[in-house]
Amino acid sequence: MEAVVPESELDSAVERRLSSLLAAGPRAIRLQKALIRDWEDLPLRDAIQAGVKSFVEAWKTGEPTRLMREFQAARKQAKILP
Repeated sequence: MEAVVPESELDSAVERRLSSLLAAGPRAIRLQKALIRDWEDLPLRDAIQAGVKSFVEAWKTGEPTRLMREFQAARKQAKILP
């Protein structure tokens, strides 16, 4: 995510971005970073396959399920979900 903010809002913008990264699963972050690096050099067909492989790897742990449950619980508590 890129953003342009006034200098006076820079610290809060950095904090918001950092908070969202820290809330994500560490394995998912590592997989996504590796995938983005790979995509820079791969032809389209290989890039798609790498994306599918990365998705499969992410689901080999309970991290996506756990994080989705936490997300849904937070939204429900905030009365955003029924």
